[in-house]
Amino acid sequence: MSIEEKECSQCGEKKSLSDFYKQKINQCKVCRNMVISKWRLKNREKLLQQMRDSNKQWYRENKNKAKEKQSKYARQNKSSVNAKEAQRRAIQLKLTPSWADKNEIAMFYEVAEILSRSGVKFHVDHIVPLQGRKVWGFHSQHNLQVIPAYKNMEKGNKHETN
Repeated sequence: MSIEEKECSQCGEKKSLSDFYKQKINQCKVCRNMVISKWRLKNREKLLQQMRDSNKQWYRENKNKAKEKQSKYARQNKSSVNAKEAQRRAIQLKLTPSWADKNEIAMFYEVAEILSRSGVKFHVDHIVPLQGRKVWGFHSQHNLQVIPAYKNMEKGNKHETN
């Protein structure tokens, strides 16, 4: 074996030094990437939670910067933002059953607005999301709840079972 070659501890093949990372790991790039990919698949939930926690931390530390960035995007991409909002409204309308009490639904939004005047922002949340990954809910009074905005943002588009 020459100075420009190294043996991979994973596959046992002798390969060029350029096939290895510069760290003192005796696995070739291909084998190392496979090991890392397997680990990521095995620990997917842990990694996703770390990413969510990291994003929340960044947002808490940079709230004004994030809001300004969102506002700037909305100003520069009015047509995209409007199209997305129109799509959301269309989905909501299609998922509003004929038996839904529109006055009662409006009451949830009024309560959220009144509670938000206290300084803590409140949202109307669909208990079962309108577009969940596994389930779809209706836009009806039986599927709505008023919760603090931060709780709604944490929940995202998930259906949490107790």
